[in-house]
Amino acid sequence: MMTENERLITAELKKIALKEDRSSNQRKDEAGDGDLTALIPYYTDETMDRLFPNPPREEILRPTYVIFDAEDFSIHDPLLLKKNIVTAIKEEGYRVLIELHLRSDGYSRLFTGDFVWLNESATLWSQANNNNLGNSLLTTEEGGGGEEERQRLLAAETQEEPFVVTTMNGTEAMNCKVNVRGDDVDIEIPDTAHQISSDSWFQVAFVLTTGINSAYVLGYSGTVMVPLGWVGGVVGLLLATVISLYANTLVAKLHEFGGKRHIRYRDLAGFIYGRKAYHLTWGLQYVNLFMINCGFIILAGSALKAVYVLFRDDHTIKLPHCIAIAGLICAVFAIGIPHLSALGVWLAVSTILSLIYIVVAIVLSVRDGVKAPARDYEIQGSSLSKLFTITGAAANLVFAFNTGMLPEIQATVRQPVVKNMMKALYFQFTAGVLPMYAVTFIGYWAYGSSTSTYLLNSVNGPLWVKALANISAILQSVISLHIFASPTYEYMDTRFGIKGHPLALKNLVFRIMARGGYIAVSTLISALLPFLGDFMSLTGAVSTFPLTFILANHMYYKAKNNKLSPLQKLWHWLNVVFFSLMSVAAAIAALRLIALDSRNFHVFADL
Repeated sequence: MMTENERLITAELKKIALKEDRSSNQRKDEAGDGDLTALIPYYTDETMDRLFPNPPREEILRPTYVIFDAEDFSIHDPLLLKKNIVTAIKEEGYRVLIELHLRSDGYSRLFTGDFVWLNESATLWSQANNNNLGNSLLTTEEGGGGEEERQRLLAAETQEEPFVVTTMNGTEAMNCKVNVRGDDVDIEIPDTAHQISSDSWFQVAFVLTTGINSAYVLGYSGTVMVPLGWVGGVVGLLLATVISLYANTLVAKLHEFGGKRHIRYRDLAGFIYGRKAYHLTWGLQYVNLFMINCGFIILAGSALKAVYVLFRDDHTIKLPHCIAIAGLICAVFAIGIPHLSALGVWLAVSTILSLIYIVVAIVLSVRDGVKAPARDYEIQGSSLSKLFTITGAAANLVFAFNTGMLPEIQATVRQPVVKNMMKALYFQFTAGVLPMYAVTFIGYWAYGSSTSTYLLNSVNGPLWVKALANISAILQSVISLHIFASPTYEYMDTRFGIKGHPLALKNLVFRIMARGGYIAVSTLISALLPFLGDFMSLTGAVSTFPLTFILANHMYYKAKNNKLSPLQKLWHWLNVVFFSLMSVAAAIAALRLIALDSRNFHVFADL
């Protein structure tokens, strides 16, 4: 296991390396014929004394090179190729500097400034260097290569500890298996058609924050605060924040358990429990994500109808029509964005859209609340009705904070995956929850027990402002749906071997058929039963509770059993039992609500 000092050294070396911003031609001119020392980051004695306070100097990390054949990749842009290879190789725990040396079309090109750490290469570099092979192997001339280079590589491979030469295709490079110094096991990355290990913790934090501040926040005043009241709602939201953070950290810490990187929730469960658990978890997760996505389509459709009603009240276009239009928009977006990491700038767009509808909802709610007479904050209904609505609201609480796809999101983060994911989670559950708290509490304060399940239906204000907020909610729901649908898309793409350029005709046609079909089914169900609050309750009950709390606690107990104290074991079992009971109770309450609403409203209702 790396010591804290070694981690600091690693981080410092990488910072220095990234400051190397001279062009490759300039480096090459400085290097001269057959001398590539100028291509290696230069560390002064002062820097080395600071990084390595206890010499000997010969233990200073030396650079080693790994060669990939560029023609084995379907990517023709060398910079993109370099990025994909760099993001493919593990970083945490590696001790020796590696630069990527790419060969293509008979000539060699050395890319500098991108480094990974590989523990087993130290002696390999030394052996090659001692035999005067190090520099000859690294001689780089435009138009060089050919038979002479092959002979040098062959000579290197015949050494007792040969210089490492690796040829990979694109998929192998993206998901290569490497050794990690720590638990003395191989960290194996499963095959996937989607990009992994490429995002910063900050980008992943924004993915999580996008989920928590999706247009669903416009419903929490009505679906959480109204059934629970001030005391129950405030305490419940705060408790849900804490326990959700705790449960998510348990799952995040198991991401590389047993020497394998678990990039899917079902992979982690299957590794710990076996094949049956793999299929059960996949079923639960699929149901969870499917219902969440149906909710997003209902949200987008409701917002679209709200915009229509602002300007025309002739009831020509009804909610099912708006849901169908929203589904079409979601399908177009899903076809155009190949995987989760490709969202990129769309995460910034999502943040701006979230701020628009949250700020508008807050400002207009405050304006209405100041002018309005005293509000009624009493929990409505009979004792039995209150019991069911409170139980259903508890499911909404956990639904608000949890994705049910944490391993899939964690798969996109760069190394070290656990440390970076913890940063993202802390961001999500601190700064990320503040907008949600604000709009939930202020909305309930302004309208009391009469608060709508879609807050923008309760507010009063200029038409253009309300229209802007609703349009923002529509577009943000489209982006959020893509995040929660990505595990399903990843499964389909990997299952059918969809690789290569996203805009290749074959890949485009597949996405139109597969993703278009998935969105079409989701849209049909959404239009058939457009009861948003009920969807949230049922999703929280039947899948969020089991995935996020029951499974997380029991998996951690199972995986870390030998390292836990009796008190810790008891704590995890209490969590398992408590949340199992809550899941059953919440499911009954949610089904009751759906039955009541189905009795009051026909299918394809225009709510």
